[in-house]
Amino acid sequence: MDATIIWDLEEDAEGNVQHLREHDVTIEEAAEVLLDPQSSRAVSRSSGLPTAFGWTSTGRHLAVVYELVDDDPLTLRPVTAYDVPPTRPQEETEEEMKTRRIFRANRKTPDERAREQTLREKLQKEKPSLADLVRVGECDPDAVMTMGMYFDVQRALQALKQERARSGLSIGDVAERSGLDRAVVSRLENGKQDNPTVATLMRYAAALGKRFLWGYEDLAAKDKGSDGKAQQRPPKRSN
Repeated sequence: MDATIIWDLEEDAEGNVQHLREHDVTIEEAAEVLLDPQSSRAVSRSSGLPTAFGWTSTGRHLAVVYELVDDDPLTLRPVTAYDVPPTRPQEETEEEMKTRRIFRANRKTPDERAREQTLREKLQKEKPSLADLVRVGECDPDAVMTMGMYFDVQRALQALKQERARSGLSIGDVAERSGLDRAVVSRLENGKQDNPTVATLMRYAAALGKRFLWGYEDLAAKDKGSDGKAQQRPPKRSN
């Protein structure tokens, strides 16, 4: 799965590029945390925005708050970032996702910009860590996952969404066939359902005449091929 990261124009004084620069965070550091499969991910109950917590190649442990702009293709826009105490020691990272970097004019309304600025000021003042969010009830500890887990779920959901479209079925059709609420199917497809249950995914797939094949592999399951480059071992699969 590829990802696109949206950056506001550099000359935008209120944009995310200038904001991160003011707080001594580079766009490269923010992107590293967002795209590292080992970064932790939690969603704030009050803001509704997800935060990735992870290491940069420069040795910093950052929290990067971002918004999901689109789910297919996966498109993220950083909102703010700050240093936090690490939750795990720095390790050699898995291969990061491929990414596109797009600079474009900020499309938010003046009211949306004002709300974003208020949120930035609050977060920069408090600098909550993942442990802080869990302690004060700002996130569900059972819903905390790694960015790699999140990417895997989104990859599966995008495949199901594409299959639905290929089959000529509407969201309402899938809801009726699966018995899922139409709003649930919509949230699944637009990336708003962060941690769907196995039963929900299987019911969605069954509505398309499909089923999941569950498999597993070692987290660092990489062998070197004849060319000396790391290659991923094929996953072990169980039906």
